[in-house]
Amino acid sequence: MRFSRILLAASLSTGLVFAGAATAASTVASAAEKSSPAKAEGLVKFSGKVESVDAIGNILIVKTVKKTDTVSLTAETKITNMGKDVVLSDLKTGENVRVLCKKEETKLIATDIKVGVAQVKKAAAATTAPATPVEKK
Repeated sequence: MRFSRILLAASLSTGLVFAGAATAASTVASAAEKSSPAKAEGLVKFSGKVESVDAIGNILIVKTVKKTDTVSLTAETKITNMGKDVVLSDLKTGENVRVLCKKEETKLIATDIKVGVAQVKKAAAATTAPATPVEKK
């Protein structure tokens, strides 16, 4: 009888541990979705340099490391520079931008643009030579 009680207690505690692990795993998964809205909502995120601005047509052309993307803007598109709201006509050719947009058929529609963000250059980092030590005489 005592053995069956111990076995029952062990089974219950093991079940609780696995239930807690499953709950923790689902909490981590939902937290990841909340922290990364781009993946949760199917948005596209990229960074590059402003190649041209068409404030009248609400078009921004951004040159990334691999290609050039044409992005349409709407009245809901938020553009910020150093945390301050700016308008499309404030953007200048050559400025670094990070763009978050949704894809509608073949068009990219910007939802958020951050200006002045450092662009990641993978190719440049790979070609940097290590520093040569200087010999002392």
